[in-house]
Amino acid sequence: MIYKRGIQYFLLLVVAVLLVCNCSPDNSTPKDVQSAKKASIICRNKIDSTATENILLFIDSFWSNTTPSAEREYQIYSLKNYVFQNKLFNYNMASLYADSMLWCVKNLHQKWDSADIFFAYRHKGEALYSLEQYEKAYIYYDSAREISLKYKSEALEANYLFRMGVANYKEEHYLKAAHLFSASAKKFKMENGKPFDDVFKQQQTLSNIGLAYSKVNMPDSALFYYQEARKFIITNMAAYPIKIVNWHEALSVIYGNIGSMYISTGQKDSAEKYFIRSIELNKQINRNPLDRQYNQIKLANLYITQGKYKEARTILEEQTAAAKSNPKRLRMDDSLELAARSSEAYWKYYYAIGKYKEAIDYQDIHHATRQAKWERTQKMITNSLEKGINNAAHEKQINSLEKDVEIKKQAALILVLIVIICLGTAFAIFYLLKKYKKNYSSLKIKNENIIINSNIQEEKLQRKINTDRANYLALLENTEDFLWSVDTEYNLLAFNKAYRERMLELAGKCPEIGRPDVFREKDPVMYEKIKKSYQIALTGIPYSFIDKGIEHEGFSPDIEVRFKPMINELGHVTGVSCFRRNITEYINMIDKLSKNNQQFKDIAFAQSHHLRGPLTTIMGLINLLADENDFEKEFTADTYKNIKNKLDEMDKVIKEIIKLTK
Repeated sequence: MIYKRGIQYFLLLVVAVLLVCNCSPDNSTPKDVQSAKKASIICRNKIDSTATENILLFIDSFWSNTTPSAEREYQIYSLKNYVFQNKLFNYNMASLYADSMLWCVKNLHQKWDSADIFFAYRHKGEALYSLEQYEKAYIYYDSAREISLKYKSEALEANYLFRMGVANYKEEHYLKAAHLFSASAKKFKMENGKPFDDVFKQQQTLSNIGLAYSKVNMPDSALFYYQEARKFIITNMAAYPIKIVNWHEALSVIYGNIGSMYISTGQKDSAEKYFIRSIELNKQINRNPLDRQYNQIKLANLYITQGKYKEARTILEEQTAAAKSNPKRLRMDDSLELAARSSEAYWKYYYAIGKYKEAIDYQDIHHATRQAKWERTQKMITNSLEKGINNAAHEKQINSLEKDVEIKKQAALILVLIVIICLGTAFAIFYLLKKYKKNYSSLKIKNENIIINSNIQEEKLQRKINTDRANYLALLENTEDFLWSVDTEYNLLAFNKAYRERMLELAGKCPEIGRPDVFREKDPVMYEKIKKSYQIALTGIPYSFIDKGIEHEGFSPDIEVRFKPMINELGHVTGVSCFRRNITEYINMIDKLSKNNQQFKDIAFAQSHHLRGPLTTIMGLINLLADENDFEKEFTADTYKNIKNKLDEMDKVIKEIIKLTK
């Protein structure tokens, strides 16, 4: 019964969802397609420039008394995006009209040119970048880059790789940014008559690669690309003489960055040289005063660390004078940052020369400036949020004029849907609780049995482990052979009782885990030999040798020592296991067996030579007797036959002895 009711509730839920989907308005259309004129009126409330207002009025005139074509609608959104992005700097509205452009190319039935799609993604990326939504901007830049590949223009692709790199840099993805900048630099090609902006961006790309590498603490790579950017500027400066100010400003920034890198690598003399070059370039008229003052502060800090307090004071006074006489009005953020860095440098200077009162005063100024900058940043974030909220409120007001009824219907359906979901959830909870309660007892019993069995098995395993460990230790401790092991630094890892007692006897102290062999002072020659054996085994090759031990009571035992590398599961040598035993008895037994063998050979030699000589003589005499005519024939035949047989037997025995001794 409960199961059937669950199915019924589920079917009601599906029907409610389908009703909501069918009754909801088409949200795929951008909000300003049906009410673009109202949206433009809201925008005009914030316009101060008459020229820009006339532009918006002209754009709105396209909507009057006619329904524009798909292409014209796209153009209107493109124009409005341009006005809000580049003239009014209202990036939220610029993003809105970029969305409208994207909606046109995705939903209006027309064969769109790839350029239209390209610019829609580009404008959306630019608006998001201006709103500091760098991660989203990267996505739209990448889409624009993929479309640009159809044009087979490496310059265009390089441009968007550069934009993607900047977006990643802003998101602090520095390595990815460096790779994108590198890819962009490879796409650039130098051609005669190429626009200055494209050429200038190429050096900017090289400089940005160095900047990205500096952020991830890769000073060598950063310096390489800074130097490449410097060479590029020097090579191409003469081709664009009217842009000499831009070249010098870029070069001064690069010099300052190179100086910062040399400081990080400890090359302070080189850093000083490049800071001075940067400052000299920016001292000229119409140069970048902010960059010059930053580098002056860096140079002053460098002098302070080097103890050149007079030079540091001179540079700081020049920077202060430049800040007061600066003809260009700096942005508030730049002014606060400059004041914070300057006060910090003065603070370090006065502290270094021992004027602590002045140091504390400048320290207070530094903290106050940093606090003011932080408060300004928070205020800007708040204003940005409020601006976004206000824009959202305006859009909501426009849509409410046309969709109040639909919103009420949606609210009612959503309420019904929520009630159904709540009922279904309550039913599911009730069913699960009932099922859980039913199975709880059996699950509890099973769990207890599992715990009991687990404890029994654990006790058995622990007993076995203890028994095996005791047997293993007994085996190691009851042997008279020395067992020990060392790590890769020749420090002891483990040793047995025999080794410990022998070391105590030799050196007068017990060996310690984590310390070298204690007999290295007692017998340095032997220790050096053992150490060389360690080194061979640490290469992964087993090694052994036999040598005479330390003389004791006029007797030097024969010792065999073996060294075997200890290799972990990754195949790395982590130490050496060592085995030392007294083989004097074994050597003596070998010597005794060798002497016995020699004795047996001597006996065989005597038998085969000393015995065989007389036998040979006897055999010769018998042969002579056999030839005598006057010898009694009967005696000679029988006796000769018997003697001959016995002598043959003796000869065979001697031959067998000789064979056995070979």
